[in-house]
Amino acid sequence: MVKGLKPDNRFVALKAFYNAIRKYFSFVYRWWCFLTLEINADPKKIIVSPNGDFLIPLYNAGYVWILLPQKATWERDLEKVKSSNVLPLESFLVVKDYFIIAYQYFAVLWQFFCSLAYMKRAWFNVFGDWVFGRENCYKYFKREVWESFAGGVLIEGLFYHRAFKNMRGKFTNLEKVCYNYEGQAWEKALCLAMPDVKKVGVLCNVTAENLTSFQYHDNEVKLMPKPDHLGVIGKTSYYRLKNVCEDVFVLGSMRQSYLKEWKEKYGSNTYDGLKNVLVVCGVNDRLNEELVAYAADKYFDNSSMYVRQHPSKCTYKQPSLEKQLLKASIVVTFESSVGVEALAFGNVIKVDCPELPSFVSMCPLEEEGKRLEDYFAFQPIDRMVRWINDL
Repeated sequence: MVKGLKPDNRFVALKAFYNAIRKYFSFVYRWWCFLTLEINADPKKIIVSPNGDFLIPLYNAGYVWILLPQKATWERDLEKVKSSNVLPLESFLVVKDYFIIAYQYFAVLWQFFCSLAYMKRAWFNVFGDWVFGRENCYKYFKREVWESFAGGVLIEGLFYHRAFKNMRGKFTNLEKVCYNYEGQAWEKALCLAMPDVKKVGVLCNVTAENLTSFQYHDNEVKLMPKPDHLGVIGKTSYYRLKNVCEDVFVLGSMRQSYLKEWKEKYGSNTYDGLKNVLVVCGVNDRLNEELVAYAADKYFDNSSMYVRQHPSKCTYKQPSLEKQLLKASIVVTFESSVGVEALAFGNVIKVDCPELPSFVSMCPLEEEGKRLEDYFAFQPIDRMVRWINDL
């Protein structure tokens, strides 16, 4: 949520149309690159994820991996699809889908134009005044509204739903689909397209208490598409997400399973003073600039500093997180789960989660002294895979 900033709504409609066109042709280009790929598999179990590292134990157990597009990892995507049991989502699209999606886009766009005045008056202004205590609250959400109903977000959602629907028709023997749960729109499109398939969400991140994509009102939960089962990583995430679906259980941490191995291998170190500062950035460029400026101002005089980019934003090869946490004495972040992982690793003396000028804090840390077991329920990999297989 923006704090004290005037929203930049110049040319917001044109920007939304431009983003829609750009997103549309990015799907066309990726589809063209995978045009010669033949789909001969008809699996019973699949994983759907933009990053296989999150669910790599299931992939190693024989699940077919459906790879979602992620811009910064395009070259790595091309390498992954050469491996066995990896299929890009675009390979499930055919030529007619692009005409159908274009038609659906303009149909939604027309409904959006017809409803915009009502939405501004009855929802964004009234609701915004009540919740945020500001008049004409629509102006603070205008860019997001246009991007969602007329921009790249809409195009992306239409492509996801079409591809997932085709995938269900292609995989006639499909019984179970597992995906990394983050409360994103593509997950709801997946659940809509798979009404007769068992859906298992696997939480891979330590969730912030005020992260809206993870928090829902009870009435919203009843209506939205959701998984049949949701495996979370610890007690903290269980109590935050226990009402998302009928079966929420503590599975353990697949993504952070390396932390226990690190602790056993390296133990904990003690630092004398402030030496190495690791700044962990997120996906928002403005926040990243403010975070780096904050760290430089506070720690530059008596520390060395390294900036780690978010995986979805980084186009170059970074040192491994293991190496960076081993050298770091302080971790500075505003929303990344690396802050919690650093404390769980036990190798840093401080995790600094500043309240930045532009946005409220989204750090998942509730208190620095919280026990490791509250965030992560470490389980043997084979046990977690067995639990999912038995669902």
